[in-house]
Amino acid sequence: MAVLINQGNRPLRTVAVRARNTNEMIEFHQPEGYDFCSISIGSGTYGIVARANGSHLDQSGNRISIELAVKKFRATTDATRFATLIYRELKLLQHLDHPNISRIVDLYTPAQCPDQLDQIYLVTEYVGSTLDKHLIDQNETNHRLPATIIPNIIRDTLRALQYLEAANVLHRDLSPSNLAINNSGKTVLIDFGLARTAKTESDQLSPYTANVCTFSYAAPEINFWHEGQYDREADIWSVGCILAELVTWETLFKDARSKIIQSIELFGPIPPEFIQKAREESHKKYMRDKNGTTAGVNMTEYFARSCKVPDLTVMQFIVVIDFLEECLKFNPDSRITINNALRHPFLTPPHQIYVPEDHSQVQPLVYNDSARSIEQWEETLFDEIQNFSARSYTPRP
Repeated sequence: MAVLINQGNRPLRTVAVRARNTNEMIEFHQPEGYDFCSISIGSGTYGIVARANGSHLDQSGNRISIELAVKKFRATTDATRFATLIYRELKLLQHLDHPNISRIVDLYTPAQCPDQLDQIYLVTEYVGSTLDKHLIDQNETNHRLPATIIPNIIRDTLRALQYLEAANVLHRDLSPSNLAINNSGKTVLIDFGLARTAKTESDQLSPYTANVCTFSYAAPEINFWHEGQYDREADIWSVGCILAELVTWETLFKDARSKIIQSIELFGPIPPEFIQKAREESHKKYMRDKNGTTAGVNMTEYFARSCKVPDLTVMQFIVVIDFLEECLKFNPDSRITINNALRHPFLTPPHQIYVPEDHSQVQPLVYNDSARSIEQWEETLFDEIQNFSARSYTPRP
């Protein structure tokens, strides 16, 4: 038995959770009052997530039962970059508070001191199945998401991004696997493993890296430009890719060459100023060659052939195409902004009035993720866990 360092004398015991994809048995530390499911619900480069039942105090001080997603970080302190990502995610989730963003519930470790810190458990609410699972189910069962649901998914995602902009946060990894849909149909952004605050000239933040975002949903400036030459416009490109997948049930871009060819086919030649900024000479040459030899395809015809949403009306289809064109521009400065996207007829029909959320009270997140040694990161993360204080929990509508 171990003791949670940040929550009195609640004991921990070890339980085995089977990894869904590999059947490997993973050891989790389970706090008293938690009940883990036997099979994990997801995994990635940096951790594995198990589902559990637990309880938490609501705003009235009453203990209520909730479903939890418990993320166990792999090999927590074996690299400074990994420690940096964990630190950012912990700081972000403790700061953010929005209906379309996952909420942190608990944070613990079996370690008793910084130099023992080889495991960290981040506990958030379990929202529901991820969007990629819904898409897989569609393909397997032929049960389609209705056309009326698609704008709701995109609108909720953009509301989360609008809030993140007010908090000075870039998500940098929008994809169907990082969006979940709850029982009432609300879409929630659930993973912040690659998120960070936006840089300013005077801050003490580490530089941007190109090693972010799932390739199929990454903006071309992330894929092709030198490291650090991107901003929140990259998240808008990802929104466009997600919408395209909701309409066609297929990932729009598979790899670097298909992203170049398909972009030229659908949107026309890649702008010369974009090509000039490409970091790889081979990509520059490929873009220039394909600009002159790739035949264009009418975007409306392409999506009309590929559309798998049977109840999408002609007018709905037209505004979907216009929205996609506004999001999927190679030049990031030409993409639609978050605010204008929420006002777009696809999300706010002419008979409705767009009422923006009030983010005037949102405080930009401030932290220091400048370079540290592993030993310094162990101390920083250990302090973060020790000082964690859970907010009261309010069930989602």
